[in-house]
Amino acid sequence: MSYDDINESKLWSSKAKDYLNVKYYDEAKACAYYSWFLAERASFRIYVNMTWNMIQDANETIKNMPSYIEKPSVAQNTLKKSIDKFKSWSIPIVFGVNEPSFHLKGYAVSMDYNKEPLYLDDDSAYQLASRAKEEALIHLKSQTNLRTQIESRINKLLERPSFSLFLIVAATILIIPSIVYILTQKSKQHVKKGRKLLRVELSTVF
Repeated sequence: MSYDDINESKLWSSKAKDYLNVKYYDEAKACAYYSWFLAERASFRIYVNMTWNMIQDANETIKNMPSYIEKPSVAQNTLKKSIDKFKSWSIPIVFGVNEPSFHLKGYAVSMDYNKEPLYLDDDSAYQLASRAKEEALIHLKSQTNLRTQIESRINKLLERPSFSLFLIVAATILIIPSIVYILTQKSKQHVKKGRKLLRVELSTVF
């Protein structure tokens, strides 16, 4: 699309010269503004696309975190700031302009100015998205390392006979109350059945 704008810009620039040669100044000015607008839009479109691609990249990095790792809130907040700034400075209306109009000069000036908060500034939407991705990757690395350390320590503990004995004793202590409860319930059920049978036998005799 940027290439189309560049070619169109050249075409309208040529039209402006033709009108100027025959002293149609208003028409020449309109064509010149449109040529300028198209040239600015060709450049601006590239900045918008690069920024949006970085936002999507950061979002995918956060979204594809393993399920056992909590999503990084810091990276999510940074990405939200990036998206908000992108919405504020990307001027989507300019991409629907297909013919000369009275707003072209303002649009051209705005696109040139908006490249900075969109992409070039240190805290631009692009830089914020890039930072969000970096924060997500740092979070992923730290959590993965922590998980590895915990698993390593658990494995070392399991290799110790004393710890294995502790687990057996602990499991036994936890299981015994459940066994006692089950046996108690079964005993109560047997007593109830015995009473019912006794009642039936007595009613039969008497």
